[in-house]
Amino acid sequence: MKTTNMKTGRKPKITREKNTLFDLLEAQVTFRIFAFFFVFCCFALSAEPSRVRGAAGKVTIEKEGRPPTEEELEITRSAVSNEYEIVQISPTERQIGFKANPVVNAAAAVAAYREEGAKPYLFRMFLPKKTNPKKKYPLVLWLHGFGESISDNQCQLAHMQTSIDVLAGPNRPDFYLAAVQCPVETCSWHRPDPRTPHGETPLEMLDKIIQALVEEYPIDENRISLLGICSGGNAAFELIKKFPKRFSAIAVCSAEPPSGPSQTYRHQPIWLFNSREDTVLWNNKSGNARWPCST
Repeated sequence: MKTTNMKTGRKPKITREKNTLFDLLEAQVTFRIFAFFFVFCCFALSAEPSRVRGAAGKVTIEKEGRPPTEEELEITRSAVSNEYEIVQISPTERQIGFKANPVVNAAAAVAAYREEGAKPYLFRMFLPKKTNPKKKYPLVLWLHGFGESISDNQCQLAHMQTSIDVLAGPNRPDFYLAAVQCPVETCSWHRPDPRTPHGETPLEMLDKIIQALVEEYPIDENRISLLGICSGGNAAFELIKKFPKRFSAIAVCSAEPPSGPSQTYRHQPIWLFNSREDTVLWNNKSGNARWPCST
């Protein structure tokens, strides 16, 4: 049914509310015992985020990413994670991990966080194909799973191949994505990382990197979001607990949320994805269901 203005006879002008929804990432994650497909949508918070304090260091791009060819894109779209499965021995147990798809690895820039008098801390980034000095852009923090803790600054890009068009395709949206990596020595987001300037944990380094990126790049502080898989999903919950107003949204895959309802997460947009076939992790809310606390 068409609606018109009774006084002027004109159709009302429909405007879209600014920054209410942005679709950033579409990814299919194939693990040893299950496969699932998810869409990550980031919603802007109605509350103002906490401002990021001044950074102690700076981020530099050590090596630019190479845009994939159309032929590489076509091949990569159909790639599955199991093609890159690896078995390795961690300090505590034998574990299954995944290597990065070579096209994704080539497309991601090599970045470094630098502090005076300390060794550079390497991580990976996807950057917008172009930026407008009058605009600011979303930032996504990618937190990998336990099996990708290898200290090669590559395996944290595992499972990204089905998102290649969003990350590096010719029509990709303009946003920043940063992916740090847990070291093989600890395989943990919460233990000191021997590669860091002052023995920080990977989560503490992620906090420093966010601070530096916001100061150096045109990043919208209202649209900083988290995407975590497996142990990285648990780390995402830890981050929003520590900084409840910093992140606009989180998406968590194959990870157990904190037990019981919490005021910390009640107004946080959360998408939680688990497979019905996953008998290892929490799966009472299997499928593309929102966690009850994400209201």
